[in-house]
Amino acid sequence: MVYLRSKVMNIDRKLIQDCINNNRQSQHLLYKYCHPILIPIGLRYLKDRNDAIAALNKSFMKVLNALNTYEEHQNFNAWIKRIMVNTCIDEIRKKTKHQQREYPFDPSDHVYKSGSIDWNQAENKLGVEEILKLVQELPDKTRQVFNLYVVEGYQHAEVGEILDMSEGTSKWHLSKARKLLQDKLTQLLNEDNLSINAS
Repeated sequence: MVYLRSKVMNIDRKLIQDCINNNRQSQHLLYKYCHPILIPIGLRYLKDRNDAIAALNKSFMKVLNALNTYEEHQNFNAWIKRIMVNTCIDEIRKKTKHQQREYPFDPSDHVYKSGSIDWNQAENKLGVEEILKLVQELPDKTRQVFNLYVVEGYQHAEVGEILDMSEGTSKWHLSKARKLLQDKLTQLLNEDNLSINAS
């Protein structure tokens, strides 16, 4: 019983209907399909693997409950990713209420003077997994702003609303993320060049 059409990024309609009809075997198959797609999103936002798995499980329950609204022309992977991102944002919002801390927005701050990151060069030399690891090492709030702004495409005003911070604070965190990532990438790329030259 194989329904998945992963290369098309679509799911067979029969699998969806079987899941809607509470077929446990089909739901388990769908979970196995969703897990490797959604867990990296959870780790990107929540860092702790247990929190990421908890968010994945909540997201999967939302997926099951919303399957009857899924339309076949939609990209299934994009659809479940959006549910996972929204779940992670909800989890962040819950924690944010008790962790609020404002930072002044000062354009003269040194973190705004970092060079641009050559993501293509970094991805070619280090790979996606290594870059994801670097993003995971960012401080929690800084990582969350970076993900929402750079990966998800939210504007600073929207990021501020999601994370309960000012627009200036969102900009501060984004610049801090870029500076930290630039420094780490430069260090890793330099180490990579040294090892190539040594061999």
